[in-house]
Formats: sequence, C-alpha cells, structure tokens
Amino acid sequence: MATEMAEVPTMTIEIAHDERRDTIRGVINPAPFVVGDSMLVGIVFRDSGDDRAFFRAIPARGAPTIHPILDDVGQTFTDVVISPNARASVYVAYDPKLHGVMVLRSWPYGALLARSGAIPDCSCDVDTHHARWVNADSFELVTQIDTLRWERISGSISARKLWVDTTRTGEPDWHQRP
Repeated sequence: MATEMAEVPTMTIEIAHDERRDTIRGVINPAPFVVGDSMLVGIVFRDSGDDRAFFRAIPARGAPTIHPILDDVGQTFTDVVISPNARASVYVAYDPKLHGVMVLRSWPYGALLARSGAIPDCSCDVDTHHARWVNADSFELVTQIDTLRWERISGSISARKLWVDTTRTGEPDWHQRP
C-alpha cells in the first residue's frame, strides 16, 4: 500500500513469523531487501516527517529495530543506500565548509570508512545526487555539475580507493518507484 508522506511515496510492510506480525510503516526507496536468509533492511520516514531512519528486521529475533541516519545526511534530495550485504551505506553529507561530500559509513552504526573532497553543488530544486551499489564491495555516487555533465565518485571498500571522473551520459536512472 503506498501513501504520501512528505510528498515521497511510502510503503507499509507486514512481516509475519510464527504467531507474531510486525508492521513497518513509511518505507521508502530504494526498496528494502533481504540479506542472508532472513534479515530485511531498508529506510523509513520517521513520524516527524522528513527525518529518515534505517530499519532492520529479523523475524525470528523479534520486532524490527530502527537506527537513526546520522545528522550530516541531507534531507530528501540525497540518496542513502545500504550495501547488498548490509555492512555499509553511502550518501552525500553536508559539511558547513565544503557543502556536499560523499560519505561511506559502516552500517547501521555509522563508523566513517571513507569521505571525498567537496562535490559540485547545483542550485537546483530537484535531486541532483544519485547513489547505488554495483556489488557488495563497490559503489557509485553521481552529482550533477551542469545540464550536460555529472561527476561520478566510484569506490571499492576492499581496495580502500575512490575514483573521480566526469561523465556526459545524463542523469542515471537508478531510482525505482514503489
């Protein structure tokens, strides 16, 4: 079931295990996913509106747990994505001196794993930052520079490296609708 919450489509998920049923409301994209054989992870809007949080549900262990997303995450104009193995997250953070920076953190508790230098800032009223995991070790984050160019930061956790390049392929189509 999709509803409108802060103008972003949300979903309600029900998880059943034995006699217990748990409901997770306000689930947003990227779509939640299963890690291993039973852990469901994703992102929800909290009751306060635009405040997002991570959730983790392991049905055999009880009710879902909510983990706050750190304060440096921008509001709804920034993708926050969890790695396929649920060990890291990547997003654009806002630094008062540099504006936007790419941040890679352990998931869900937030130890800093990597941080880029300043990324381009577009004075737009639409989402100009897109992030995704290519696999459990590698990610990409792109930011609009101007109408034709996007800056891409690629990274590998195991190699402990970040690469920066500019692409003219246009806005990525990484967003899925619920």
